[in-house]
Amino acid sequence: MSRSVNCIGMKVDAYILNTSVVGDSFFLAPVHPPRYETLSSGNFDSRPDVEDPIDLNNASPWNANPRIANIGTGQVLKSKLGIYLHWCLPKQFRLGTADANGYQGLDSTEPVQYEAVPGRWLIFRHIEESQPDTPALEIFLVEGNRIREVSDILEKGGNPELVSSPFIDRNLTKAEDQIKTVLGQVSRLSQNWNDVHKEPSDYHSPLTVLGSGNPLFADFIPHNSAVFSFHDYLTKEGGELGSIESAKINYSVYGFFAKDALEIASDAPSESSTPVTVCWGSLYSVHYQRDAAPSKIKAAEKAKLFEDTQPVGVGNDVMDACVALLRGSSPKEASMAKVFQSLKSDASLQQSNSQLDRASTAATNFKGTHGGYRWQIKKEEEKDALFGSKSLSQAQQPIMRTTEQKGVLRQLNMM
Repeated sequence: MSRSVNCIGMKVDAYILNTSVVGDSFFLAPVHPPRYETLSSGNFDSRPDVEDPIDLNNASPWNANPRIANIGTGQVLKSKLGIYLHWCLPKQFRLGTADANGYQGLDSTEPVQYEAVPGRWLIFRHIEESQPDTPALEIFLVEGNRIREVSDILEKGGNPELVSSPFIDRNLTKAEDQIKTVLGQVSRLSQNWNDVHKEPSDYHSPLTVLGSGNPLFADFIPHNSAVFSFHDYLTKEGGELGSIESAKINYSVYGFFAKDALEIASDAPSESSTPVTVCWGSLYSVHYQRDAAPSKIKAAEKAKLFEDTQPVGVGNDVMDACVALLRGSSPKEASMAKVFQSLKSDASLQQSNSQLDRASTAATNFKGTHGGYRWQIKKEEEKDALFGSKSLSQAQQPIMRTTEQKGVLRQLNMM
């Protein structure tokens, strides 16, 4: 019995990385993949978090940024240049469902179940034009739930940060094993490709958006390489990294489940009546230039918008705040800032020390209220000291109160 196909559209984005995307008004954050082994007790629990804090001192210039350069030599890392393709998972994989028979209160601790995401992604890359020439069509396979070891990646000359992602495997009880294990694999589908693994232990199943416990897992490229994103080096098989100077590229991405694909490809009739889920998305006319910045950089637009509309004013009263707010508004409203400035000037002419008066007013800008009375006992000698009959030192000797006097004072002061 043939099975119907349920096609779900999704958004595909591309991020171009070269030496020109490191600007002056915005930064390429030198982030790193998370280190989940620090969550385990033992020798790896000295770090405060699974991610290091972002050091903006290493963000610019580009030859000091580890995202794109070897900070030891200052040379560009050609293996990191290219296009980073990311597909946004459809909404149905992001919404969790709770047991309908369980407790549904706000303080419910019932587990939330998430739908498994496709473990296979086919990426069709069509290059319309390039310099130098590159094959027009190539196909890549991303196995998002493939379990691998870091040592295997290093033996093949790969970079674990670009071709895999860290994840938390509940089956790994030792922190050392967690360090060695990563998720995801990218393969170039040539005519003689036959890298098929059928062992269930080679795959993490089911894979969900929160299966790794990381809320950024599905949407942040540095956290989901070779799982929900793909790094395109823009080179043909066996070609030199970073050799493409310019290109115009189209991408099509298709996601599916391996089990469904095997059943469809087999000759045996399928007994399942559930539809086959296929996620798909396309991105056309991606212009890449190795030595020039893209024509549109969202980070630069955001930096300009913040500079124009969110000024930072330093002052000590409401007038200063109003001036800063109006200067960052529309040209019509910005003219009002001059009016406020003139008001401040008039106030300064009235008193020569107006700035000091404003600071003093801000410090004592509260109306006084009566705080009540505090009763105490004075000796008769204190009165004589005030009129000079006895020395003040003699009058200031401590008073020995009786128990009855203490009780009366306590009642008076509590009124």
